[in-house]
Amino acid sequence: MYVCCVLQIEALNADYDKLQKANTKLQKACDSLEDEKMFLQNELDRMAKDAEIRYMQEMWILERNGHFVYWYVSIHYFYEWCTETLETTLVSLFM
Repeated sequence: MYVCCVLQIEALNADYDKLQKANTKLQKACDSLEDEKMFLQNELDRMAKDAEIRYMQEMWILERNGHFVYWYVSIHYFYEWCTETLETTLVSLFM
């Protein structure tokens, strides 16, 4: 009976060692996944920040171009108005 208990204890110890090794491997895999998760989260944050900066730059360019278009259209209409006014003035002077 004593030998049977010793063999059972040795078998339990062997199983325990196997479980500890498996647990260690799983813990390393878990730690590796946590590290990768943190890395990917940092990459996502960086990409989101870059996208926001790019969006702000594009909006600034669109706004600036919008002002240029506004000024161009304003100057163009002012030029047309001046031309028409000058033509009507000249026509009325020489008629």
